[in-house]
Amino acid sequence: SQRITREALLNFLKGANLTFEEFFEIKREETEYRIFVSNIIRPLVTISEQDIKNNYYKSNQNNKTLNFKYTLVDFSLPKSKFKKGMLKGFNNVLVNFQKSGVLPSNYKDVETNLLEDLDADGLTNSLKKILKKTDEGSFSKPLLMGSNYHVFFIKSKDLTESSDYQEAKEKIRLKLFNDSIESIAKNWFDSESKKYFVKFHI
Repeated sequence: SQRITREALLNFLKGANLTFEEFFEIKREETEYRIFVSNIIRPLVTISEQDIKNNYYKSNQNNKTLNFKYTLVDFSLPKSKFKKGMLKGFNNVLVNFQKSGVLPSNYKDVETNLLEDLDADGLTNSLKKILKKTDEGSFSKPLLMGSNYHVFFIKSKDLTESSDYQEAKEKIRLKLFNDSIESIAKNWFDSESKKYFVKFHI
């Protein structure tokens, strides 16, 4: 490693219009912030495989060469059962059903099917398009297929050719990690500044 000479440091400080005291105060604050991030913020950050996948898929939505394999839970209800407003509320009902296990009476005839290892190549274009835009761990938009409306919960969404994804994973993990640290630190400082009177020197 290269060591900076005293003369070079003095020239740098002069060019930056900084005194020795200001320079070392900045360095002290940087060190304190790194310790704060390491001890307080870093343990709060968790980046899951699902987070990484979803970020990758969003960035590659228009890449026509990507081919997916899915495991889905299919929720279906005959079109004839839908009264006014029911279709619009179908997704929210299923999100709540996932949490509580309870369906409202007007959705009591919803049928569920587990569909495993579905290759996107074997799906209709309309279904393929909806699933491609839906994150793993989320519900799709309702789709009319035959006489039934279907909503699909994506249990897993994987690339069949995943070498590009494997190469991109660690870069995405680092980006999401840094974004999370920045966001959590900002929220922490905002929260603390509201608790106390903070005087800023500009």
